[in-house]
Amino acid sequence: MLKAQKLGSKIVIGTVGENGSVALYKDQWMHQPAVLTDTVDTMGAGDSYITAFIVEMIKSSKAGKIFYGEDEDMLRSIKASMEKGAVFAAKICQINGAFGHGTPIRCSDSKE
Repeated sequence: MLKAQKLGSKIVIGTVGENGSVALYKDQWMHQPAVLTDTVDTMGAGDSYITAFIVEMIKSSKAGKIFYGEDEDMLRSIKASMEKGAVFAAKICQINGAFGHGTPIRCSDSKE
C-alpha cells in the first residue's frame, strides 16, 4: 500500500476478507471491520466492496470531485465509504457465486 501511495495514488484501499479493510490516505491509516454475516460464497465480495466505496465517495463529493476540502473532510468521506463497502460486501457474501445464477458446465469425453 505504501508503494502504491509513493507511485501517486491518493487513496489506497485493501480488503482483507473477514478482517475487514484498510485504507491509507496521506499518512493516515484507517481500518473498517468486516460486517459479520452467514456467508454463502465470497465470490465478488472485493468487487462489490470497491464499487460501493467508489459510489459513496462520489455521492459525498462536492461538485463531482472526489478529492476536495480539508483532510478532515476526506477522512470522514473515506471512513463512511469504507462502511458502505463493508455492508454491501456482506450482502453479496449471502448470495451463491455468479450472482446466484451460476450455469453448470458440462464436460464431454470427445475432443474438439
